[in-house]
Amino acid sequence: MRAGWFPATTNRPATAFTFTLLSFLHELNLQSKANIYDFFRTLQRITDNTGVKTVKNRYKQLTHVMRLWRHLKMLKRAGRGHAAAGIDATAPGELVIECPACPHPGKNLPDNWENSPPHVRWLYALFLMIDANFRAQLKDRSLEDAELGSGWSYYVEETRYMSHVAKYGDQKEESTCSAEHKAILHANLRKEGYLASGVGAVLCARHALVRKNGVGDLQKGERYCNIDYLVASTLLGVILAILFSYDIACQWFRNFFKRMQEFPDDLRFEPKDAVRFAIPKKHFRVHGPNHSQFSLNYLPKVGRTYGEGIESAWAHMNPVSLSTREMTPGGRHEVLNDHWGGWNWQKTIAFAPSLFRSLREARKMHRMQRQSFEEFSSTFPPETLKKWKDMLDAWNADFSKPSPYEEMKSTATMNTVRLELANEEALEAERGILPRTM
Repeated sequence: MRAGWFPATTNRPATAFTFTLLSFLHELNLQSKANIYDFFRTLQRITDNTGVKTVKNRYKQLTHVMRLWRHLKMLKRAGRGHAAAGIDATAPGELVIECPACPHPGKNLPDNWENSPPHVRWLYALFLMIDANFRAQLKDRSLEDAELGSGWSYYVEETRYMSHVAKYGDQKEESTCSAEHKAILHANLRKEGYLASGVGAVLCARHALVRKNGVGDLQKGERYCNIDYLVASTLLGVILAILFSYDIACQWFRNFFKRMQEFPDDLRFEPKDAVRFAIPKKHFRVHGPNHSQFSLNYLPKVGRTYGEGIESAWAHMNPVSLSTREMTPGGRHEVLNDHWGGWNWQKTIAFAPSLFRSLREARKMHRMQRQSFEEFSSTFPPETLKKWKDMLDAWNADFSKPSPYEEMKSTATMNTVRLELANEEALEAERGILPRTM
C-alpha cells in the first residue's frame, strides 16, 4: 500500500492495482459514468488489440477493489482515519459533503440567531426540495451482500428504513387535487421483478445539494411512508424554519404532522408553526385554481426559488442507473452514494462564480422591478393601494381567506347573456320601443 499498490486480496495477494489507475477510474466513472467493465475492456484492448496474446481477466478483482477504494476515499475525506473512536464510531450522515451555503447553526449563523426579529430571522430558513426518480431502479436478481457504511452518507440506514416501510406501507394516498400526478396515481403500484422501483431524495432547494440521509429506495412508487421517513431522517436535530418544495405538496402536507406523531421520538418532527409547503414552479401550472398558497411566485420571503433544481440532479444521475440496476443492493448504494458525493463536491467548488452571477443578476433585476412596481402603483389612488395591501396581508396571515391572486369566477355564460338580451327586448316591446337596426 505504501508503494501505491492496492492488493486484490488480503490473503497472500498476487495481484494489485496501482493507486493511479484506481484514481483515474474513479474520476472517470464520476464524470462520464463509464462502468468498470468497459474500462477494464479498454485496458485489455490497449494491452493487446490483436487477439494474439492472452490477457488475464482481472475484472472481478477490480470490481471488489473499487468498492473498497470508494469507501476508503469517503472515510478519508471525512477525516475518519484520525477519529479517536475509530471508523466504527462514524455517525449517520457524517461522510456527506454538506451544503456550505445553507444555514447551519453553530457553523455559519450568528450567535443568538434564534432570537432575531422576524424581519431578519427569515434569512435563516432552510429550503428543501423533494422528488423521486423512477429510472434509478434495482432488479431482483436474488443477490445479497453487506453494504459498507450503511447510513453513513446519503442513503438512510437500510434495516431501520425497511422496518418503517413494512410497518406503514399499507397507507393509501388519495388525491383531492385536480392534477393527476403520477406520484399519487402510482403510489401503490409495484413493478414486478424489481427490488426498488426508484429512488426518493431530499435536496436543498436553493443550491441543489443532496442532504445527508436524504435518499432511500422506493418499493411501490412514491408513497408517503417513504418520503416522510427521508424527510424526518435528514432533519434530525434541525431547529430552523423550513420550506418544503414538492410536486404534490398540496396533498402531502394535509396529514403530514399527524403522520409524524406515529414516528419514533428521535425521528419526530414537530415545529408546525415554522414549516411552509410549496409546489415547484414548473409543476405548479397543472394544479389548477385555489393553489396560490403553494406558489413560489406568491409566498413571501422565498426570493426567486423555483424548486426544480432536483431535476438537473436526476439528469446527472440517470446515466449511471443503467449499470446500478444490475448490481447487488449494497454495491448499488455505495456507487450512488459516491456519485451523490461527486455531485455535491462539484456544486460546492462552483459556488464562487455561480453565486456571484446570481447576486449580480439579483441586484440588477431588483432595481428594474422596483422601478416598474413604483411606476405602476403611482397610477392608483392611495386608498386602493391600501385596500389591496390589507387584502394581501390578511391572506398571508390566513390562507383560508380569499386569495388576492386568484381570478374571480365569472358566472356569466353565453346562454345567460342571451336570456338577458331577450328579456330586455321583451320589455322594450311592451313599451312600444321598436328594435333598432344598424
